[in-house]
Amino acid sequence: MDLSTFKEKIHNQQVIYFDEQDFLREKTRDRALLKCWIEEARLLATLHEKEKYTLYGIIGNFYRICEEPQNALLYLEQCLSIAKKEGDFQKQLVTYVRIGEALKYSGEYKKATTSFETAFNLCETNALQAYADFIWQHRGKLHMECGQLEEATDCFSKALALRVQKKDSLLIDSTKQALRFVEKLK
Repeated sequence: MDLSTFKEKIHNQQVIYFDEQDFLREKTRDRALLKCWIEEARLLATLHEKEKYTLYGIIGNFYRICEEPQNALLYLEQCLSIAKKEGDFQKQLVTYVRIGEALKYSGEYKKATTSFETAFNLCETNALQAYADFIWQHRGKLHMECGQLEEATDCFSKALALRVQKKDSLLIDSTKQALRFVEKLK
């Protein structure tokens, strides 16, 4: 199987959702399927050296969603190493956001905050403003989990403004859902 076929397969399944009972964390309806995909991605990574960054990112995200953040961090740290070796600031930024999420899932909120701050610094110093909304969204979720509801609302509002500018209805809906959710918590 090639990478594009694999990516198409995992994106066409509706097994991941945002859990309203757990601060809108990503969860899965089919943990066994995600575990199979992790194994497929591992195999693909041995066959496609140039695609390791992408595949390790997928593996890291799936481990996080399977509520195994320590395993997620192992793969995401490898992603970060690849991105730094390539000197690719965009990949570094994305990876710091993913690491921040995995740290949040493991309850390491201070380290998660640092990871998101590093992503913001990369965003600002490398003209990667197209990613700012993602950082605001994930930072808002972190604040929400920490009970910092005003800060969460502020982050989600900033994410929404940027997403409205992008005119991406799926992202706009996601942020509106987060804003409604944080209002319920107040």
